[in-house]
Amino acid sequence: MCHKKGGPLLTDSERERLINRSSDSKTRASNDVRVRKKLRSWLQSLDDIALICEYLPEDQLTKEITDNQIFFLMNIAKNIMEIRHFLPIVGDIKNPDEWKIVTATGAKQLANDVDIERSLKIKHVIDDIMLLHGRDNPIDTVSLLFKLESKPEFKNRLTEDDLKAIERVREACINCGSPHTYWDRFPQIKN
Repeated sequence: MCHKKGGPLLTDSERERLINRSSDSKTRASNDVRVRKKLRSWLQSLDDIALICEYLPEDQLTKEITDNQIFFLMNIAKNIMEIRHFLPIVGDIKNPDEWKIVTATGAKQLANDVDIERSLKIKHVIDDIMLLHGRDNPIDTVSLLFKLESKPEFKNRLTEDDLKAIERVREACINCGSPHTYWDRFPQIKN
Protein backbone atom coordinates (compact mmCIF):
# COMPACT_ATOMS: atom_id res chain seq x y z
CA MET A 1 0.00 0.00 0.00
CA CYS A 2 1.47 3.37 -1.01
CA HIS A 3 1.54 6.50 1.10
CA LYS A 4 -1.53 8.60 0.29
CA LYS A 5 -1.18 12.36 0.18
CA GLY A 6 -2.48 13.79 3.42
CA GLY A 7 -2.60 10.36 5.04
CA PRO A 8 -0.32 8.77 7.57
CA LEU A 9 3.30 8.31 6.60
CA LEU A 10 3.35 4.64 7.62
CA THR A 11 0.81 1.96 6.86
CA ASP A 12 -0.76 0.10 9.77
CA SER A 13 1.38 -2.98 9.06
CA GLU A 14 4.60 -0.91 8.80
CA ARG A 15 3.79 0.76 12.11
CA GLU A 16 2.97 -2.60 13.76
CA ARG A 17 6.18 -4.23 12.47
CA LEU A 18 8.24 -1.24 13.60
CA ILE A 19 6.85 -1.32 17.15
CA ASN A 20 6.75 -5.11 17.50
CA ARG A 21 10.03 -6.11 15.89
CA SER A 22 9.65 -9.44 14.07
CA SER A 23 11.92 -12.32 14.99
CA ASP A 24 12.07 -13.08 11.25
CA SER A 25 15.10 -11.13 10.02
CA LYS A 26 13.80 -10.93 6.43
CA THR A 27 10.47 -9.37 7.48
CA ARG A 28 12.24 -7.01 9.89
CA ALA A 29 14.83 -5.92 7.28
CA SER A 30 12.18 -5.41 4.61
CA ASN A 31 10.06 -3.25 6.89
CA ASP A 32 13.11 -1.29 8.07
CA VAL A 33 14.06 -0.46 4.48
CA ARG A 34 10.54 0.78 3.69
CA VAL A 35 10.34 2.85 6.89
CA ARG A 36 13.82 4.37 6.39
CA LYS A 37 12.91 5.29 2.80
CA LYS A 38 9.81 7.11 4.04
CA LEU A 39 11.80 8.85 6.76
CA ARG A 40 14.41 9.96 4.21
CA SER A 41 11.68 11.30 1.91
CA TRP A 42 10.09 13.25 4.78
CA LEU A 43 13.46 14.69 5.84
CA GLN A 44 14.25 15.72 2.25
CA SER A 45 11.05 17.76 2.21
CA LEU A 46 12.10 19.91 5.21
CA ASP A 47 13.43 22.66 2.90
CA ASP A 48 10.01 22.90 1.30
CA ILE A 49 8.33 22.97 4.71
CA ALA A 50 10.62 25.85 5.75
CA LEU A 51 9.79 27.65 2.50
CA ILE A 52 6.05 27.19 3.09
CA CYS A 53 6.39 28.51 6.66
CA GLU A 54 8.31 31.54 5.42
CA TYR A 55 6.07 32.55 2.52
CA LEU A 56 2.56 31.20 3.08
CA PRO A 57 0.45 33.89 4.80
CA GLU A 58 0.25 33.49 8.57
CA ASP A 59 -3.54 33.15 8.62
CA GLN A 60 -3.28 30.14 6.30
CA LEU A 61 -0.46 28.55 8.31
CA THR A 62 -2.40 28.83 11.57
CA LYS A 63 -5.19 26.79 9.95
CA GLU A 64 -2.75 23.89 9.41
CA ILE A 65 -0.39 23.98 12.41
CA THR A 66 -1.41 23.33 16.01
CA ASP A 67 0.52 24.04 19.21
CA ASN A 68 0.75 20.32 19.95
CA GLN A 69 2.33 19.71 16.52
CA ILE A 70 4.96 22.36 17.30
CA PHE A 71 5.83 20.68 20.62
CA PHE A 72 5.86 17.30 18.90
CA LEU A 73 8.32 18.61 16.29
CA MET A 74 10.52 20.03 19.05
CA ASN A 75 10.55 16.60 20.73
CA ILE A 76 11.41 14.93 17.43
CA ALA A 77 14.33 17.36 17.02
CA LYS A 78 15.56 16.56 20.55
CA ASN A 79 15.28 12.81 19.94
CA ILE A 80 17.15 13.03 16.64
CA MET A 81 19.87 15.10 18.32
CA GLU A 82 20.25 12.34 20.91
CA ILE A 83 20.41 9.70 18.17
CA ARG A 84 23.12 11.74 16.39
CA HIS A 85 25.00 12.07 19.72
CA PHE A 86 24.78 15.81 20.23
CA LEU A 87 26.56 16.18 23.56
CA PRO A 88 27.17 19.06 25.96
CA ILE A 89 30.60 20.66 26.11
CA VAL A 90 32.34 21.54 29.38
CA GLY A 91 35.54 23.43 29.93
CA ASP A 92 37.27 26.70 30.69
CA ILE A 93 36.96 29.55 28.16
CA LYS A 94 40.70 30.14 28.58
CA ASN A 95 41.60 26.60 27.46
CA PRO A 96 39.59 25.79 24.32
CA ASP A 97 41.97 22.96 23.42
CA GLU A 98 40.87 21.24 26.63
CA TRP A 99 37.09 21.47 26.06
CA LYS A 100 35.39 18.14 26.46
CA ILE A 101 32.06 16.55 25.61
CA VAL A 102 30.16 14.70 28.32
CA THR A 103 28.76 11.35 27.19
CA ALA A 104 25.53 9.78 28.46
CA THR A 105 27.60 7.68 30.89
CA GLY A 106 29.28 10.82 32.27
CA ALA A 107 32.61 10.06 30.60
CA LYS A 108 34.48 13.02 29.11
CA GLN A 109 36.23 13.12 25.74
CA LEU A 110 37.94 15.96 23.90
CA ALA A 111 35.42 18.02 21.93
CA ASN A 112 36.04 18.02 18.19
CA ASP A 113 35.04 20.62 15.58
CA VAL A 114 31.67 18.94 14.96
CA ASP A 115 30.85 19.06 18.70
CA ILE A 116 31.76 22.74 18.87
CA GLU A 117 29.79 23.70 15.76
CA ARG A 118 26.75 21.74 17.01
CA SER A 119 26.88 23.54 20.35
CA LEU A 120 27.03 26.92 18.65
CA LYS A 121 24.05 26.11 16.42
CA ILE A 122 22.04 24.76 19.37
CA LYS A 123 22.82 27.97 21.29
CA HIS A 124 21.48 30.09 18.40
CA VAL A 125 18.25 28.06 18.24
CA ILE A 126 17.82 28.18 22.03
CA ASP A 127 18.34 31.95 22.01
CA ASP A 128 15.68 32.32 19.30
CA ILE A 129 13.24 30.12 21.22
CA MET A 130 13.98 31.97 24.47
CA LEU A 131 12.73 35.16 22.82
CA LEU A 132 9.34 33.44 22.56
CA HIS A 133 9.52 32.02 26.08
CA GLY A 134 11.02 35.04 27.79
CA ARG A 135 13.97 35.18 30.14
CA ASP A 136 11.89 36.17 33.21
CA ASN A 137 8.98 33.82 32.61
CA PRO A 138 7.32 32.74 35.90
CA ILE A 139 6.64 29.34 34.31
CA ASP A 140 10.33 28.51 34.90
CA THR A 141 9.77 28.85 38.65
CA VAL A 142 6.48 26.95 38.54
CA SER A 143 8.23 24.10 36.74
CA LEU A 144 10.64 23.86 39.67
CA LEU A 145 7.73 24.14 42.13
CA PHE A 146 6.01 21.14 40.47
CA LYS A 147 9.12 19.09 41.19
CA LEU A 148 9.23 20.28 44.80
CA GLU A 149 5.52 19.62 45.27
CA SER A 150 6.03 15.97 44.29
CA LYS A 151 8.59 15.44 47.09
CA PRO A 152 7.07 15.03 50.56
CA GLU A 153 10.08 16.63 52.27
CA PHE A 154 9.57 19.86 50.29
CA LYS A 155 5.81 19.95 49.77
CA ASN A 156 5.10 21.51 53.17
CA ARG A 157 7.61 24.30 52.48
CA LEU A 158 5.62 25.69 49.56
CA THR A 159 3.97 29.02 50.27
CA GLU A 160 0.36 29.91 49.54
CA ASP A 161 1.58 31.96 46.57
CA ASP A 162 3.60 28.97 45.31
CA LEU A 163 0.52 26.75 45.50
CA LYS A 164 -1.61 29.40 43.78
CA ALA A 165 0.90 29.57 40.88
CA ILE A 166 1.00 25.77 40.64
CA GLU A 167 -2.78 25.60 40.57
CA ARG A 168 -2.98 28.31 37.87
CA VAL A 169 -0.62 26.35 35.59
CA ARG A 170 -2.30 23.05 36.39
CA GLU A 171 -5.71 24.49 35.42
CA ALA A 172 -4.30 25.99 32.21
CA CYS A 173 -2.81 22.65 31.19
CA ILE A 174 -5.98 20.74 31.96
CA ASN A 175 -8.16 23.33 30.17
CA CYS A 176 -5.91 23.14 27.09
CA GLY A 177 -5.90 19.34 27.08
CA SER A 178 -2.14 18.96 27.32
CA PRO A 179 -0.90 15.85 25.53
CA HIS A 180 -0.03 12.67 27.41
CA THR A 181 3.72 13.26 26.93
CA TYR A 182 3.44 16.38 29.06
CA TRP A 183 1.82 14.41 31.87
CA ASP A 184 4.72 11.94 31.74
CA ARG A 185 7.13 14.78 32.46
CA PHE A 186 5.02 16.30 35.24
CA PRO A 187 2.66 13.55 36.44
CA GLN A 188 1.76 15.62 39.50
CA ILE A 189 -0.18 18.05 37.27
CA LYS A 190 -2.86 15.37 36.88
CA ASN A 191 -3.83 15.68 40.56
